[in-house]
Amino acid sequence: DKVFKNGNVKNKSPQSVWHDKTFKKISALISNDNILLDYACGPATFTGQYLDLDTKPICLDISYKQIDYAKRNYKNKAVYYTVDNFDFESHSNEFDTITCLGLFEFISEEEGKKLLSKFYKLLKPNGKLHITTPNFKISMKILEYFLNKIGKLDYSKEYKSRYTKKTFNNLLINSQFNVIKIEKYMTPMIFMSLFGNNIGIFLDNLLSKLFKNNYGYILLYSLQK
Repeated sequence: DKVFKNGNVKNKSPQSVWHDKTFKKISALISNDNILLDYACGPATFTGQYLDLDTKPICLDISYKQIDYAKRNYKNKAVYYTVDNFDFESHSNEFDTITCLGLFEFISEEEGKKLLSKFYKLLKPNGKLHITTPNFKISMKILEYFLNKIGKLDYSKEYKSRYTKKTFNNLLINSQFNVIKIEKYMTPMIFMSLFGNNIGIFLDNLLSKLFKNNYGYILLYSLQK
């Protein structure tokens, strides 16, 4: 959240633009009257800065520190729980929409299947689930290599699953969800934000249109119960 805010202030931050593009893309898929669950919310930047729903969303994260930060910085924007303190059974068929942004790469395939089943039970009939995860084709592997070389964190040691469109489709085969949309986004042009956030956004959008959203570092799946 702090990196995101600092990046917006400096106006030359690919990392900030990366998150901004995802949050804007997902927020456009959520209606103001939706009852929302944001799973793996982190510091709650998404619900705290990009949404203003009629009903406060519920935000869950495994980390107490993240939830504590969210409560202190966005206390009036949502209701916050750690995953361990949330009673899943009492919220069956409750949510219009569930978002899960950037989690599936950090859990095993088996854990992913169990989580999908859990999400299905939480959603109302015809409810929607929006998932983002890196698209681990060759371009993402090259990017990952360079980012790990120059960055402070080596995420390659944290990833448990490396999905492509084909392998994520395989994960969904035995789920009860219907796939309503698959999109690839976030092109190499996003790194032109080093010369200004608006430059990176413009060039990234231009390249996305050229490829008709069939190329990108990130997979976005929209599923329906």
